[in-house]
Amino acid sequence: MVKYTTEGVKEALMSSENQLHQYCNMVFAGWDFCIEDKKTAKLKHSSITRELKGRLAQDHRKAELSLWTHKKKAKVYMIRTLVSLAVMGLLVGCGYLLLLVSNLSLEKSRENNDGFIAVVIQLLPSLTITGFSLIVPSVLVKMTVYEEYSKAFEIKIILMRTVFLRLASIGSLIYSFYHQINCNDSTVDLCKQGINKLACKKPLCWETYIGQQLYKLVIVDFVVAIFNTFVIEVVRKLVVSQCACAKKIGMKEFDITSNVLDLVYSQTLCWY
Repeated sequence: MVKYTTEGVKEALMSSENQLHQYCNMVFAGWDFCIEDKKTAKLKHSSITRELKGRLAQDHRKAELSLWTHKKKAKVYMIRTLVSLAVMGLLVGCGYLLLLVSNLSLEKSRENNDGFIAVVIQLLPSLTITGFSLIVPSVLVKMTVYEEYSKAFEIKIILMRTVFLRLASIGSLIYSFYHQINCNDSTVDLCKQGINKLACKKPLCWETYIGQQLYKLVIVDFVVAIFNTFVIEVVRKLVVSQCACAKKIGMKEFDITSNVLDLVYSQTLCWY
């Protein structure tokens, strides 16, 4: 018993020492002297730098929170409540707009449209969802800044809200499919096609219709991702590297959370 107790005390002292002298350990004992390659040394240097910045940001955040007064806390909580309500309203509005666009696309597709207009009408739901995925996350990031969360929690809350946006978009699309293919008997003709403008617009061969819409969504999402990566980002890199006035824009940083979320979203579409 004495032996195990002694070992436990040693482990506790070592862990407390790491907390008290974490910066000393990172600066004087964090380097790997087996590194010989310059590129690897730069990566290790940047890793230690980011870790130091993260620890300093955590300590600064704790010191800042300890100085908050009751008035400041009440103000922050009120702002967070208002921002959360605004985010919920934004998500609901996106879902409702997607329902309207989906019904409009089905209604206009029955008209005799030719050329580019017919293609746009067919792709309206897919373009709307892809537009939401490109624009709304940036709005969520701007709104989250006013809530004064820590950087780590800010990334988590943005990721969670973006996930809800993607799920709300897909859920609204599925609900529009369900609403369109489940017309009452009083609102369909002899071919079981919806005729009531206020009820629904049931398409013929609804299985084929749903498959077409999901396939269009996958294709549009893929085309937009390729265009954004190989056209917009390349142009941005050329402009930033060649024009001194565009240095403030900076190179695009690789965002792990958003890219992982895009992969999961694309995989979800493929599963459907």
